[in-house]
Amino acid sequence: MKVVFVSAPYSSASPALREDITRLAESVALTLWENGIATICPHLNSGHFSDHLDSDSVYYRRGYVEIAKRCDAIFVALPSRKAPGVGAETAVVSLRGKPVFKDTKKCLYWAKKGEK
Repeated sequence: MKVVFVSAPYSSASPALREDITRLAESVALTLWENGIATICPHLNSGHFSDHLDSDSVYYRRGYVEIAKRCDAIFVALPSRKAPGVGAETAVVSLRGKPVFKDTKKCLYWAKKGEK
C-alpha cells in the first residue's frame, strides 16, 4: 500500500482560512483512503495542538518534514498558496526522488500503476 503525505498551508493562514484548508486536506485524504492509498494528513493529526502545547510552528514543521521523508509521495493541496511547511515537506520528498502531486487523478493513477 502506498503512503501519501497530504500537505497544505496551516500556520500562515487565519483561523477561518485554516479551517477551510483543513476541510480541503481532509477531503483529499479521504479520497485517497477510499482508493486504497494510506495518508498522513497533518491538519487532522495535530491540528490545534499548538493551541495547547507550548511550542511554535517550527517544532511541528520539523516533525512533519521527518514524517514526509518516510512517505512514498506528497500531495500538495492549494499549490498556488505558498507556506513554509509545504515548501519544506515538498523539498524533502522531491530530493528523495519521490513524486509530488497536485492533481488527485494523477496521484490515483500513480498508485494503481504501482499495484501491478
